[in-house]
Amino acid sequence: PAANPPAPPATAVSAPAPLAAAPVPAATPAPAPAPAKAPEPQTIVNNKTIIREKTIVVQAPEPPPVVIAPPSPFGGTVVAAPAPVYVEAAPPPSFTDVAVQVGAAMAVKAVADAVMPSPEKVMQDQIRKDERELDKQSEQIRQLQSQLAELKK
Repeated sequence: PAANPPAPPATAVSAPAPLAAAPVPAATPAPAPAPAKAPEPQTIVNNKTIIREKTIVVQAPEPPPVVIAPPSPFGGTVVAAPAPVYVEAAPPPSFTDVAVQVGAAMAVKAVADAVMPSPEKVMQDQIRKDERELDKQSEQIRQLQSQLAELKK
């Protein structure tokens, strides 16, 4: 049989015994298993060559749980299809929104043309410059012809 514990000495003060048992804490999940330890590196001596082998052990994560669809009461295989996704359409843009977007697009195009004009724009500018030059030269020719006509008189 079990022996009774020895009585405390006369000078010791004992705490009063609790009246009710302490509540039992809720069940806690089991702690995660400790990772596997890597074995100690081995040293192999082979004809004056030292080879140290190191083994690294990596513990793989647990695979996700497998979900199996219940059997169909109609027989055959049940194929799980993704649920349809409903997306609410955005409201149409207002007139102000459209006007602001057009203005912004025109401003961006103007800046882009100023920085790096397109080849067509460069060609049109060159044609206009040549036409202005031809107009100036034809005006000079007319003036010289009129001066020549005055001198011949």
